[in-house]
Amino acid sequence: MNIQENLIDGVGLWSEVLSNNNYSGKSAIFLDRDGTIIEDKGYLSNTKHIELIKFSGLFIKKCNENFIPVIIVTNQSGIGRGYYKWEDFYNVEIEVRKKLRCDNIFLDMVCACAYHSDGLDVYKKDEKLWRKPNTGMILEAKNKLNIDLSSSWIIGDKITDIEAGFNAGLEGGIFLNSSGVNLKTYKNFKLKQKENLSELDWLIDKLKN
Repeated sequence: MNIQENLIDGVGLWSEVLSNNNYSGKSAIFLDRDGTIIEDKGYLSNTKHIELIKFSGLFIKKCNENFIPVIIVTNQSGIGRGYYKWEDFYNVEIEVRKKLRCDNIFLDMVCACAYHSDGLDVYKKDEKLWRKPNTGMILEAKNKLNIDLSSSWIIGDKITDIEAGFNAGLEGGIFLNSSGVNLKTYKNFKLKQKENLSELDWLIDKLKN
């Protein structure tokens, strides 16, 4: 595919809808990628290093089965810093999807931001405010899929994931691998700490209606 088709500003903002489902008015799950779905290998660009995290595929599959949209929102400063290119990002994405598809698991949308304050040249400034904890990727998904943010949740392993969900007005978030971390209280935002994506059937039941 033409990489430029998914770069909505031609430079650093990736928006790719993967599903034809009508999710208008539905609650969604926003998932970070590295450290949430796949192991965080640090600026991942080699498809040989992809490793699915235990329970991540099963959780997404349950979302699929209950018609809950699953949207990836991932900061990709490695592109902005010059460590790899969008082509490398896309190759990793394709391989992740292949691994999931082996178990009939699918993603509905992927958003990514390459901008960073330490980025090189055109990547140094994020005028679109997409990079988490900013809300641009979440709002892009809302605009493309017409989902209900007020009842949607975000899941990630960094505080920036949680803050992005809070800033976008989501109902709540799941902070992974957070044992021993004392989190502040977010007003009108439900926050739970979990070690992994298992034992989240309660969230599936909540969002499937």
